[in-house]
Amino acid sequence: MNYFEDYGNSLKFALKSLKIIENYKGIPDHSIAASHYWLARVYEFGKKYDEAIKHYNKSIDYKIKAYGKNSYEIAKSYADMSNVFDSKNDVPRAIESLEKALNLLLINSAEENEVSSVEFNNSLAASVYNSLGRRYLATNKSKDQDLQFFEDALAFNVKTHGKLDAKSDKVQVEGHIESYKNLGNSYHFSGDYLNALKNLKKALKISESNNIAKAILYFEIGNILIETDEFKAAINILTQGFKLEPKLGGFPFRLGICYEQLKEYEKAIENYVLCAKLRKDDAGLEHKSTQDAIKEAIRLAKKTNNENLLPEWMKK
Repeated sequence: MNYFEDYGNSLKFALKSLKIIENYKGIPDHSIAASHYWLARVYEFGKKYDEAIKHYNKSIDYKIKAYGKNSYEIAKSYADMSNVFDSKNDVPRAIESLEKALNLLLINSAEENEVSSVEFNNSLAASVYNSLGRRYLATNKSKDQDLQFFEDALAFNVKTHGKLDAKSDKVQVEGHIESYKNLGNSYHFSGDYLNALKNLKKALKISESNNIAKAILYFEIGNILIETDEFKAAINILTQGFKLEPKLGGFPFRLGICYEQLKEYEKAIENYVLCAKLRKDDAGLEHKSTQDAIKEAIRLAKKTNNENLLPEWMKK
C-alpha cells in the first residue's frame, strides 16, 4: 500500500497490522518494531506528528529488544523522527534526535561488520552529518560546528563509496554533491568566499542531471560572485542556470543586479521586467516577490529615462 497515494487506507491497514501483531503471542520483537515504524511513517505523511513520534519511539523500544541498544535500525528511527520534529518547527528536538542517531552510527562504523551493513551505516552517517550541519547553519548555533559536520559527511561518503569515477552510481554521486554543496554554503555563511566557490564548483562539476538541483547550484555560485563584485562571471554562471530552469524568477533578478552594476541599464531593466513577469505568472501580481521586481524595474527605468522599456501592465 502506497500511503503517498491513499493515506486513509494506508492508515487503516497499518493500524490493523499492528493490532494483529499485538494480539498474538510469540511475535518476534523486530516484527512489532516494524509495525510501529511503518505506522509512524503513515502518521507522519498524514501530518499527525504527535502520533508519529509516539510510534517512532515505540519502534525504538522494540528495536532495542530485537537488535541491541547500538543497532543501525535504532539510528534510522531517530533520524526519521528528526524530520517529524522539523515539521513541528521543533529544531532543538530535531537536533537531539539526529545526535542520538549519529552516536549510534559512529559506534557501528568502528566495529567489524559485513560490507553491506557498513555501507548502509556509513551512508546514513553521512546523511545525518549533513542534516545536523544544515540545522546548525540555519540556527547559527556554531559556524565551526556546522562546517565540521559537513566535512565529516564528505569523509563518510568517501569512506563508504570511495572516490568518484566512471563506475560511480547515482547514490554515490548525490552523496558527494550534497556534502560539497553544504560545505560551500557553510563557507559562504562564514564569509570564506574562496572555499565556498571551490566546493560549490566541485558539486557542479560532478552533477550529471540537468534539473532544478543543478540550477540551484548555478544560482548559489552566482550569488557568491555577486557578493565578491565579479559581475561578468556571475552573468555567465547565472545564464547557464537560467537555461536549465527558465521559469525561476530569481535568475533574471540577479542578472538585473549584475547588469545594473556594469551600467548596462537596458539589459538590467529587461531582466527585472522578466523576473516580475515570471513571478506574476507563478505567484500573482500582488505577491511581495513580484512587487519587489516591479519596484526595481520602475526605479531603474525612471533613473535612466528608459520608461519605454516597461510593459503596460507594469505602468498601471
